[in-house]
Amino acid sequence: MKKSNLMIVEDVSIIALNIKETLLELGYDVLGIASNIQKAFKLLERGTPDLIIMDIFLKDGDNGVELAKMINEKYEIPIVYLTANSELKTISHAGESSPYGYLVKPFKATDLQSTIELALQRFKQDQIQKNQFDSMKNLNVSLQTKIHETQTPYTQTVGLKDGYMFDREEKILYNGEKTISLTQREKKVMDTLCANVGHVTSIEQIETAAWNDEPAGYSALRSVLFRLRSKLPEGMITNTSGSGYKIHR
Repeated sequence: MKKSNLMIVEDVSIIALNIKETLLELGYDVLGIASNIQKAFKLLERGTPDLIIMDIFLKDGDNGVELAKMINEKYEIPIVYLTANSELKTISHAGESSPYGYLVKPFKATDLQSTIELALQRFKQDQIQKNQFDSMKNLNVSLQTKIHETQTPYTQTVGLKDGYMFDREEKILYNGEKTISLTQREKKVMDTLCANVGHVTSIEQIETAAWNDEPAGYSALRSVLFRLRSKLPEGMITNTSGSGYKIHR
């Protein structure tokens, strides 16, 4: 059975080393020890642990809760907090980052192990539910796209504002007699928008059409749209309150 790989964020060296020794005795691997935010992210660049054990209060003004929020923005890693402070205010503050466990110092090795194992199991279940939800969401988007395609009459050439035209069959963008060079991804986005010209096309529909089943994200879509917009007149493609995009005639 594969050992769980853990990371420690603790600024008191003797405590950090004691935690590491305890974890190794309990049969875990330890990715490393970080004493502040900067060192924590350097460790994460080396590898992604299965779980992070983190002190809430760190030296030099660093805050474990704020670090946890920063980690949650980039990674999916369960976090267990350690603290010598059991006040309700501290616990409430820690809850802002949705931790998977909370231990008050000093603690027994058995308490540490049970907290880690429960956190790992809960995180695993959360991931299963998340994957099931994403699968249902993708299926729903795919069905919506197919329904939209069957209901929308196919028009080979779509006239746009300022004399621009897009040939949906050949996937070619024209400005008068001049053709505008587009990447394959830009062509797919353009075709999806032109299929619903004058109306809002959802972000999910555009992602599905442009990336199929490949993993993508909103940042990747924004990057493609930024390049595509730079090749078109200002205001031809607009964003609608973060829900989707519209191309105008």
